Amino acid sequence: MVASIYDAFETDGELCAEGVWFAVSLPGGAECRFKVQPTDIDLNPAVRAAVVEYGLALAAKGEEADEEALKPKTLAVACTDWENVNGRDGKPLKCTEANKLQVFTDLPKLTSQVLRYSNNWRNFLAQRAEDIAGN
Repeated sequence: MVASIYDAFETDGELCAEGVWFAVSLPGGAECRFKVQPTDIDLNPAVRAAVVEYGLALAAKGEEADEEALKPKTLAVACTDWENVNGRDGKPLKCTEANKLQVFTDLPKLTSQVLRYSNNWRNFLAQRAEDIAGN
């Protein structure tokens, strides 16, 4: 039961800044994990800045924004770490800007799944931060 309206809607600034872990199941029972900050521009100034920068760059070229092209760029900013992410050769990929952009561009279904999680503000609620801390 929710004790107050704040329990239902207040996001935790530290949780938004640090990010939360999200697991993705892989074939054979393994999983990879992504640590993501919110992709909601109201909760993440870095994502807001990236979206604005992308829009300005396109406007300077006289082009219109491509929402699909923006998704990997957004996650490259919001994803702060990952675990058990391997390349095509089976070797671990370091969580670098270039690798994040490549993975999220090459794998649109993964991108959609991680975006759904990171765009859900409920994953960054203050109440959830308390649950994670064990309170």
